[in-house]
Amino acid sequence: MEEGQHEPDQAPGRRCQAVSDPGVVLSRVRLCIAMAICSIAGTGDLPAKLQGNIPSDRLAGDTYTSPDGGFEVKLPPLAMPGAKAEERQVDARQMGVFFADDFGNVYYVLRTDNASLNYDLEKIAAEYTVHDVLREKTIVSTGRGSELRLSGILPEGSPIVAEIKVKRKTTHKKLNLHQAMSLFLVEGYIYEVAAGVTATHQESDEEMFTRAKQRLDAFLVGLRIKASVPL
Repeated sequence: MEEGQHEPDQAPGRRCQAVSDPGVVLSRVRLCIAMAICSIAGTGDLPAKLQGNIPSDRLAGDTYTSPDGGFEVKLPPLAMPGAKAEERQVDARQMGVFFADDFGNVYYVLRTDNASLNYDLEKIAAEYTVHDVLREKTIVSTGRGSELRLSGILPEGSPIVAEIKVKRKTTHKKLNLHQAMSLFLVEGYIYEVAAGVTATHQESDEEMFTRAKQRLDAFLVGLRIKASVPL
């Protein structure tokens, strides 16, 4: 969820800049989402039919495994054909895996090494302000411990491109993405897990956020974090 420009010394999750300042490491998520949705190349075989750059030996059955084996996640329900999967090593501290399909469904897991950042959940939460884009923010207790839960709308963040005709002029514009996110800390890492959905039949924001939260919860059930490993 974009919140405009912020100073370089602010905490993660705020900007899309390719910088090494620890205070903005988590901001790479939006850049990663754009790469995952807009520039995925097809090579894959759910799993055989997935398009993307993930080797088949790490898409065993219905499970994706990170390059270092640090976490596994069950593949989300994606519409076929057109389902895509992309993994990115954003920098030395951060990697992620992203899933999307042609029906406007988006999922991702982003992992950040917190050793040098030393953020706690309250510090991360303090950097998010509820407004027209970020609609909900709360800290909840789960089986994984405390989690920061966020819900918001990512303008033009959907994989779906709408064709708009005005008189004789045709333009193309991506639809908005309703997204639910969970951020939590495990063994020196910050995990950011998200599910996003696209309104295509004039559904209300409330309906779409409910759908995104349900998909996030289901996606989280399939996430297995192994023993801490270096990036």
